Amino acid sequence: MAGKDTYKYHLKQGHRTICRGITYDLTLREIECQQNYPGSRIQQVGRKTTHEAALKWERRGAKRLYKISKQSKNQGKRGNKPEVARE
Repeated sequence: MAGKDTYKYHLKQGHRTICRGITYDLTLREIECQQNYPGSRIQQVGRKTTHEAALKWERRGAKRLYKISKQSKNQGKRGNKPEVARE
Protein backbone atom coordinates (compact mmCIF):
# COMPACT_ATOMS: atom_id res chain seq x y z
CA MET A 1 0.00 0.00 0.00
CA ALA A 2 1.36 3.40 -1.00
CA GLY A 3 1.60 6.11 1.65
CA LYS A 4 -0.65 9.12 1.77
CA ASP A 5 1.82 11.86 0.98
CA THR A 6 0.16 14.06 -1.65
CA TYR A 7 -1.96 17.19 -1.14
CA LYS A 8 -4.66 18.49 -3.48
CA TYR A 9 -4.98 22.27 -3.56
CA HIS A 10 -6.69 25.29 -5.10
CA LEU A 11 -4.66 28.44 -5.65
CA LYS A 12 -6.90 31.40 -4.79
CA GLN A 13 -6.65 35.12 -5.21
CA GLY A 14 -9.48 36.74 -3.30
CA HIS A 15 -12.49 34.46 -3.77
CA ARG A 16 -11.43 33.40 -7.26
CA THR A 17 -9.71 30.07 -7.93
CA ILE A 18 -6.78 30.71 -10.26
CA CYS A 19 -5.55 27.15 -10.64
CA ARG A 20 -5.60 23.78 -8.92
CA GLY A 21 -3.21 20.90 -8.66
CA ILE A 22 -1.33 18.43 -6.49
CA THR A 23 1.91 18.70 -4.51
CA TYR A 24 3.97 17.02 -1.81
CA ASP A 25 4.68 20.31 0.04
CA LEU A 26 1.96 23.00 0.28
CA THR A 27 4.24 25.66 1.78
CA LEU A 28 6.86 25.33 -0.96
CA ARG A 29 4.17 25.33 -3.67
CA GLU A 30 2.61 28.49 -2.22
CA ILE A 31 5.97 30.28 -2.31
CA GLU A 32 6.49 29.19 -5.94
CA CYS A 33 3.00 30.31 -6.97
CA GLN A 34 3.31 33.71 -5.30
CA GLN A 35 6.10 34.59 -7.73
CA ASN A 36 3.57 34.46 -10.60
CA TYR A 37 0.48 35.48 -8.61
CA PRO A 38 1.40 37.95 -5.82
CA GLY A 39 -1.09 37.95 -2.96
CA SER A 40 -2.42 34.48 -3.77
CA ARG A 41 -2.86 31.72 -1.23
CA ILE A 42 -3.17 27.95 -1.28
CA GLN A 43 -6.28 26.24 0.06
CA GLN A 44 -5.95 22.53 0.75
CA VAL A 45 -8.70 20.38 -0.74
CA GLY A 46 -9.61 17.32 1.30
CA ARG A 47 -7.06 15.25 3.19
CA LYS A 48 -3.64 13.93 2.27
CA THR A 49 -4.02 11.16 -0.26
CA THR A 50 -2.00 8.73 -2.33
CA HIS A 51 -0.24 10.08 -5.41
CA GLU A 52 -2.34 7.85 -7.69
CA ALA A 53 -5.64 9.11 -6.22
CA ALA A 54 -4.43 12.72 -6.47
CA LEU A 55 -3.51 12.24 -10.14
CA LYS A 56 -6.94 10.77 -10.80
CA TRP A 57 -8.52 13.85 -9.14
CA GLU A 58 -6.35 16.16 -11.22
CA ARG A 59 -7.10 14.34 -14.50
CA ARG A 60 -10.81 14.53 -13.75
CA GLY A 61 -10.37 18.28 -13.91
CA ALA A 62 -10.65 18.59 -10.14
CA LYS A 63 -14.40 18.85 -10.56
CA ARG A 64 -16.68 17.85 -7.75
CA LEU A 65 -19.29 15.28 -8.69
CA TYR A 66 -22.70 16.24 -7.39
CA LYS A 67 -25.53 13.82 -6.72
CA ILE A 68 -28.89 14.58 -8.28
CA SER A 69 -31.64 14.86 -5.69
CA LYS A 70 -34.90 12.96 -6.06
CA GLN A 71 -36.76 16.21 -6.59
CA SER A 72 -34.65 17.25 -9.58
CA LYS A 73 -34.85 13.71 -11.03
CA ASN A 74 -38.65 13.87 -10.95
CA GLN A 75 -38.89 17.30 -12.53
CA GLY A 76 -39.72 17.07 -16.17
CA LYS A 77 -41.42 13.69 -15.98
CA ARG A 78 -45.05 13.48 -17.00
CA GLY A 79 -47.41 14.31 -14.17
CA ASN A 80 -44.80 15.99 -11.98
CA LYS A 81 -44.81 19.41 -13.61
CA PRO A 82 -46.38 22.25 -11.65
CA GLU A 83 -49.87 23.20 -12.69
CA VAL A 84 -50.29 26.50 -14.55
CA ALA A 85 -53.45 28.49 -13.92
CA ARG A 86 -55.34 29.19 -17.16
CA GLU A 87 -58.03 31.77 -17.63
